[in-house]
Amino acid sequence: MVRWKVVLIAILLAVPSHSRASQFKTEGGEFSYVGYMGGIKIGNATIGVALKTDDYSVKLNMETGGIVGWFVKWTNLSAVFGKMSAENEEIFSPVSYQNQSVWKEKRRLIEIAFEAGKTEVQTAIPDPIKDEGRKSISVTDLKNAIDPLTALIKVGKTIEKTGSCTSILKIFDGRRLFQIEIEDKGSAEVSVTRRAPFGGKAHRCDFVSKQLAGFKPNKEPSEKSGSFYFRQLDDSAGIMPVQIKADSSYGSLIMHLKHFQNLKPEVIKQAKQKSQNTGHVQ
Repeated sequence: MVRWKVVLIAILLAVPSHSRASQFKTEGGEFSYVGYMGGIKIGNATIGVALKTDDYSVKLNMETGGIVGWFVKWTNLSAVFGKMSAENEEIFSPVSYQNQSVWKEKRRLIEIAFEAGKTEVQTAIPDPIKDEGRKSISVTDLKNAIDPLTALIKVGKTIEKTGSCTSILKIFDGRRLFQIEIEDKGSAEVSVTRRAPFGGKAHRCDFVSKQLAGFKPNKEPSEKSGSFYFRQLDDSAGIMPVQIKADSSYGSLIMHLKHFQNLKPEVIKQAKQKSQNTGHVQ
């Protein structure tokens, strides 16, 4: 179950662009996914996204569900806050990232701070090196690495700006360093079903995830691969994956977008009022 979590964090979300610094605009929403393996429901994932004039925040909440949830309890919450460039809409700079989970009643916590090009793990429970025996990751290897959720934003922006999702991302989750290679495959049709209500013409992107560093003892390098399918759901939400397929050691995983909700009007109104009162968007 831990393996499919890595796949989800790596490729689950692409989010829309923000406005120029001279304008106020808030974009995003809440996106709910359901995961199946071998036709059996295994979990749920909900993503909350808010992109403002010069900053962004993303939250991802995942948990086991269905029959699997009866026997195995796992929860995972990730959150990032960062800054966006008004001059170059493809530049996203994370400021703080946190991930906390509970697996088999064991709590895990990661807190990362990004500042002046440096990546610092401020909290790690258990400790990746002392408790888990992972190899340390050098400062050089961590250069230009970003957190998983910020990486997800970059995928959507690449599609929006170039019409293609082809890209290479280096991702650090506080324990492991990954490289994800994404290749554009053009248009594809996603069938509309009871489980997949947001099917239709989509943009297919294939991916390969490779772990670069932060290995556990006796752990061999491995790759995970799959495909995800994007659609334009709403002008205020941007391009989102409506279906995700991935292979794992447990079998084939498929995720369907089940529900989408725009940012609530009162949230946008409050953010706008705060911007007018302070002269800066928080």
